Parts: sequence; structure tokens; C-alpha cells
Amino acid sequence: TTVQRDFAWFGGGLINMAGPLELVATSFISNTAGSGGGLFNGEPNLFTITPSAVLTITGGLFQDNFSYAGGAMFNSYNGVASVAQSTVISNSGIASGFYNAGQLSLAGSIVSGNGSTGITNDISGTVTISASTFERNQGGGLANEGTLSLTNSFVLSNTNPGNGGG
Repeated sequence: TTVQRDFAWFGGGLINMAGPLELVATSFISNTAGSGGGLFNGEPNLFTITPSAVLTITGGLFQDNFSYAGGAMFNSYNGVASVAQSTVISNSGIASGFYNAGQLSLAGSIVSGNGSTGITNDISGTVTISASTFERNQGGGLANEGTLSLTNSFVLSNTNPGNGGG
């Protein structure tokens, strides 16, 4: 399945606000949003109480998406996202890979060539990364203000004109 060239304020390609959602071999290409260019997981309104939005992605592709926050995906404060065997490449905007404010796990994936950070983890976020590669991201591979666990992964050849390239 390919979700391509869509626009919305939240989740240019798709928004998952409250339900369990499983995506297999789904591509998000050239989508645009204010938050979550390819995909937005969770509740966009901080003042609304909703159940957790549980998202599982296996074999996904996020390419050439744009957003002011989370070019590929924005995982909101009530979002629980698990991403495996996926590629996040050439997305743009602030936090052009994944922006996380909830719970995010990434396994066996490649995050490369994004216009800003590979993953930006907000102060409220928890990220667990295993067996993944972060390379050639222009705002650094990882930016963390919350809780981050990194195991058996590579963070290499990332650049940042400000602080920290890793």
C-alpha cells in the first residue's frame, strides 16, 4: 500500500487518533502536514483525554515527506508506536525523521539522509532503539530530552551546524 502526495494539518498521509492500527509494507511518500508529514499517531489536542493510539509498522517506507514537526511521523503524548524493518529516508522539516512525545520503539531500521534529526525525543517521550542505523541526517542522528535506550545500533556520519552531530 502506498500513501502518496496527501496534505493535512495533522498526519499528511494518515492520522491514527485512538485505535490499534497495524501497517505492513506500507509506504508514505511525498506527504505534507503541519505535524506528522507521513503519519500522525495519537491525539493532536493536548487538552483531550483519549485512549492510547497503538501503532505497529513492519516493513514501512517513509520518504520525501515534509512537516514542521516530524517529517516522517509525529508520535503524540498518548501514542505508542512500534516500527520494525523500516526505512526513513530524505524527509524534511524540523525533526524531519520521527518526532516522539509518547512511546516509540524502533528495531532493525534505517534512518538516513533526512534534512534534520533522525529522531527527536521530547521531554515526555520514551524511545527504545535496537539494531538500527542512523546515518547522513543533517540535524544529527538523535536529539533527546526524554528517556532513550540505544542497543546494537550505528549512529554515523550525521551532521549538525549547531550542537551535537550524533
